[in-house]
Amino acid sequence: MSTRWGMAGLIAMVLADILLVAWALGLVGGESDTARPQRPAQTTSATSSTSSPTPAPSPESQASTVLLDAASASHALRSAYAPCTTDGPTTAEVERTDDGGATWEATEVQARSVLRVRMMSEQQGFAVVADDDCEPAVLTTADGGATFSGPGPATATWGLWPEAGPEVLVPGGRPAKACAAGDAVALSAADGQLALVLCDDGSVRRTADAGQTWADAGDVDGAVSLAVRDDQVAVLLTSDGCEGVGVRTGDLGESLDLGSETACVEGVSAPAAVAVAEEGGWVSGQSKTRVTSDATGWTLS
Repeated sequence: MSTRWGMAGLIAMVLADILLVAWALGLVGGESDTARPQRPAQTTSATSSTSSPTPAPSPESQASTVLLDAASASHALRSAYAPCTTDGPTTAEVERTDDGGATWEATEVQARSVLRVRMMSEQQGFAVVADDDCEPAVLTTADGGATFSGPGPATATWGLWPEAGPEVLVPGGRPAKACAAGDAVALSAADGQLALVLCDDGSVRRTADAGQTWADAGDVDGAVSLAVRDDQVAVLLTSDGCEGVGVRTGDLGESLDLGSETACVEGVSAPAAVAVAEEGGWVSGQSKTRVTSDATGWTLS
């Protein structure tokens, strides 16, 4: 009898050791993904540059691949979106500037694609990325984009979806079909409930319930990017008669209420993106950045 019990105890100890090793390797899930050990901070030697991240592979998709967000008139993050493939690159670049876009420094991160960049302050921010399995994840920065740590779960944020199409990432970590027709090419969120998505047919779609439902907010011919902040929206578009890109601004309501005036941002060409910071607005392409001193009138510096 004692021999049987001794053998049973030995087997139980071996099974317990196996389970502990499997948990440490991430093979057995805990209560949440955040309970697993995260990778250490990803750091690289950043160098000053005015070049852009690697654009999407096809010319047809390049008109809206630049990702941009700004915390102030001096600090911003920039990257480029490309549809994720599991046999594609395993690293991507996020660029940062602290001098109003005069120079950009690139940080290499472990991700197959970048889906969104966001700055909450001049030092705090994050990048939503596609991991090795092309699943959304979040990398965070506490030094303005010089280094990133993670990945963590993308369960409480927005972003483009790793695969090109009408879907976007919404809070809850799930995909939601935002575009009625065509692909989603730009997304900007006001908060955890309200966001706008630009589709490649020029339509703008709006959700006010964290992506549960979507409605038409308007159409903007030639639109390539959009940004929302508080109760304002800015749309970047190709504009006839402008040696660059145009910006139209308006109120953020159930439908787009853009003014009739289009501000010409010379020297910047698509692909490009627009961002609105508390101290002004940004327009950045792959080789040129312009910062406004007045995001309402878009008086350019």
